[in-house]
Amino acid sequence: MTTGLGICPLEGWIGRFETCLLDKIYKMNTVQKGKSSEFLAISKLLKKGYSVFSSVAEDSLVDLVYMESSGKLQKAQVKSFYSGSKGEYHFKTIKNRTNSKIYSEIKYTKEFIDVFLAVDLLENEVYIIPVEFTEKYKSTISLSKIKENFIPI
Repeated sequence: MTTGLGICPLEGWIGRFETCLLDKIYKMNTVQKGKSSEFLAISKLLKKGYSVFSSVAEDSLVDLVYMESSGKLQKAQVKSFYSGSKGEYHFKTIKNRTNSKIYSEIKYTKEFIDVFLAVDLLENEVYIIPVEFTEKYKSTISLSKIKENFIPI
């Protein structure tokens, strides 16, 4: 990430670039963060030479499918990291749904997806996380845990 003082290219005020970027990301609503994350993930996969197929439906359990150079298809759910209560960044391994005022949670499993594409918008990094890795976690995984076990694509 670019550091130092300067004019914030996103907002036009003078300050630290990191603060400018954080401010812009925090002002995004969940749909904007989700779409930004999906586009970054798609871009990274395309740069690796993968073919990428995107879902049209917003509430699908699968955000995209990509084909590796071997021809293997991977069903992926794209998740953005968010700031937790203690300042640690996490991504959710569940899908929250509210239908007719009834709240439910769906745990992503191998039945639905093959991998998570965990996106760190602050660092422009995407991690491919096999869904099996997430099974030992109840509903969230920290960015630090991901960085201990995976490298960005």
